[in-house]
Amino acid sequence: MSHSATLTRRSVALRGAAERARIGHHSAGRKERPTAPGGGTAINLVNDGFNDISDAALELQLFTMLSHLPLSAITSFVAVILVIVFICTSSDSGSLVIDTIIAGGKVDAPVAQRVFWADFEGLVAVALLLGGGLAALQAAAVSTGFPFTIVLLLACYALAKGLMSEPKAGKA
Repeated sequence: MSHSATLTRRSVALRGAAERARIGHHSAGRKERPTAPGGGTAINLVNDGFNDISDAALELQLFTMLSHLPLSAITSFVAVILVIVFICTSSDSGSLVIDTIIAGGKVDAPVAQRVFWADFEGLVAVALLLGGGLAALQAAAVSTGFPFTIVLLLACYALAKGLMSEPKAGKA
């Protein structure tokens, strides 16, 4: 397919999606195939015949969708930067929580200790990715998250019990 034909197909798809959004017809009677990355834009593009979005691997669906939009190189670069920022801030928050728990609640724990936990988190993630890919990382997250759910439920019970044992403001 020539470059001009691709651009024409993209502009027709974008105009069609914009027209459906303007008049309130999102699927025009067609079955929508949900696509997690991209939301409504990806769904509209798939409905307009760009099936390569839903056929792409999950990790690539966002970039496949962005390739059909204007300024795809810039938006793909911004998407990568945002994913990196998300991962770094999540890891930093996790390291802070682990460090605070290990330090017995002290917020001013040694920096080397926090760096150790950040490095340890990263090494565990790399080992899981190398050992079994994304599925192993997801399985580890679920298997470690479930027992923590039980701990959180017990903490909620203890909090409720503690609050009920507090004297009421009107009674002194």
